[in-house]
Amino acid sequence: MRQNRRTIVILIIFVVLLMAITLGASHGQRMRLRAGEEQIRSLQQQTEREKARSEEIRKTEEYMQSDEYIEQVAKDKLGLIRDGDIIFKESE
Repeated sequence: MRQNRRTIVILIIFVVLLMAITLGASHGQRMRLRAGEEQIRSLQQQTEREKARSEEIRKTEEYMQSDEYIEQVAKDKLGLIRDGDIIFKESE
C-alpha cells in the first residue's frame, strides 16, 4: 500500500514537472512569436516609408527634367531671361 502511494506521488510530481516545463516552453514560444510579429510590423512600416520616399524621388526627378524646372534654374542660377520678360531693377 505504501509503495502504491509512493508511486502515485512520484507520478504526480513527474506530471506537474512536465506541465511546468511545457508551460515554460509555451511561454517562450509566445514571446518569440510576439517579437517576430513586432519585427514584421516594423519592417512593413519601413517598407511603406521607403515606397513613399521613392515616389517623392521619382516626382522630383520628373520635375527636374521638365522645361519649367530648366527655365527656373536658368533664371535663378544663370540670370537668363526669355524674350518678352520684363525686368525690374531696384532703385539705388
